[in-house]
Amino acid sequence: MTQPIARPLGVTIIAILAIIAGILLVFGGLSLLTLGAFFAAFPAGNMISEQQQQQFQLDIQNQAELENLSQFLGSIGIVIGAIVLAVGIVYLVVGQYYKIGYTLVTTYSNYVKTVRRI
Repeated sequence: MTQPIARPLGVTIIAILAIIAGILLVFGGLSLLTLGAFFAAFPAGNMISEQQQQQFQLDIQNQAELENLSQFLGSIGIVIGAIVLAVGIVYLVVGQYYKIGYTLVTTYSNYVKTVRRI
């Protein structure tokens, strides 16, 4: 019987860092999705008080442009949030693979060595 090969410390560190990065990216992606949906759905005219509207003398055309801009920026936030969320999920999968993948590789190499002896 051969002794199992210990996982190198570097692989463990990379796995931990990948999992931490994945968790942060998932939370960041969810935050961007939430904020993007908020800005895309909530009219920008409601964000500005009447006093500020009088102070800046916003007319109807400027309010419409402001609402279009907030919807556009909200849509951009949703798209970027979805991309960041997908990358975060990939990082979590890669981290898990690093965590268990090394044992899979050593198991496979032990199997090949055993078959070679036969």
